[in-house]
Amino acid sequence: MGRCAECNEMANHFLYLEDGTYTELCMECFNAWYCKRMGLDYAFYAHPKTITVEGSKFSLMVEVQVSGVTYYAYQGRRDAQLSFSVVLPFSIDGKTAMQILKDKIAVQNREPSRYDDALQESGTIGIMYDDGPLDAAQFIIDGKNYDEQAFLALLREKRGSNLVFRFEPRVPHPDSTWSTYAEHLPTQPMIRYDARYDI
Repeated sequence: MGRCAECNEMANHFLYLEDGTYTELCMECFNAWYCKRMGLDYAFYAHPKTITVEGSKFSLMVEVQVSGVTYYAYQGRRDAQLSFSVVLPFSIDGKTAMQILKDKIAVQNREPSRYDDALQESGTIGIMYDDGPLDAAQFIIDGKNYDEQAFLALLREKRGSNLVFRFEPRVPHPDSTWSTYAEHLPTQPMIRYDARYDI
């Protein structure tokens, strides 16, 4: 993939347009294009490139989708990034979103998810594709990689417990690319009538 047609950054979206042509866009320019398509102003969701939470600096990524805006905060090695996210309705502006995301990180990152290679009572576990077999996964806990067997060994130590969980989006891999047809993307946002959101 080449350079973004709008800003000359590295592109990661290959977009087939309805007039039969195509364009390549970076994430930010795709977000702006998609918002405009749905009649929204991407400037409403303006955000900094980084945030700092209790002394820890996180990079940011934003992804506009038909049902809302996902804000990702991440740090660490490319293959073991600590990742947090919030999925918010279009009615929440970028400034408010940053405070919601910071609050979530402060709560979830206050204590490590593991201690002496044992899982704590609560924490965050990232699930990534393994670079090896297609059906394998890597588990990221406090910036450390665990393969499937090592992860099961951690769970084994918690026998007699219930595992209560909720899946949320994880920051896309830095080398991720997307390809889509404009005609497949809605022209109206999916409005959430329930204004509550999960963090």
